[in-house]
Amino acid sequence: EKVRLVEAAIEKLGYTYNAQAKYLRQGERRMVAVVLPTLQIRGYRELYESMQRCFAPGEYEILVFETEDLASREERVLAQLTLASVSAIVAVTCLPDAAAQYRMACPKFFINRRPEPMPENARFIGFDFARAGAEIAGCIRAQGWKTAAVLLSPGFRPDEAAVQQGVQAGLKAAGIACELHTLSIRLA
Repeated sequence: EKVRLVEAAIEKLGYTYNAQAKYLRQGERRMVAVVLPTLQIRGYRELYESMQRCFAPGEYEILVFETEDLASREERVLAQLTLASVSAIVAVTCLPDAAAQYRMACPKFFINRRPEPMPENARFIGFDFARAGAEIAGCIRAQGWKTAAVLLSPGFRPDEAAVQQGVQAGLKAAGIACELHTLSIRLA
């Protein structure tokens, strides 16, 4: 009887549950940290925007940090996050030894750049870079080209290495000469 009366009052007053108010009352904030090189690149901006849409409004606060792909900036962000109580971290890391830096107990999700070794309580989400390289080699082979050049960015990363190895393996199998060149400037 009392439950029905409360439900009727809720409906009559148009009450809606407010998760944010609940967390304020309990003194608890649920935060997800998103660590990205920049929001200026469309793919990273879309990742951030999709996270904003996926997490229920009012239940999680999305904190975004831009590192400009600089290890020193990412390390400063991680120092801040160690002091904060985040529920999870989603990162596109530029750190060569992410396992040593990402020591927080919360779940960690690494996007497109797989750290080796993986930190504890971490998952990797990305596409197969070696396969992408092999498919690039297949396109070169289909064009009938006899030579190809692979341009590498400064600060060569494991994901870039996987693409390069996939291209080289595919071209070698087809008997196509491949030259490697490292750029002195970053294109993105």
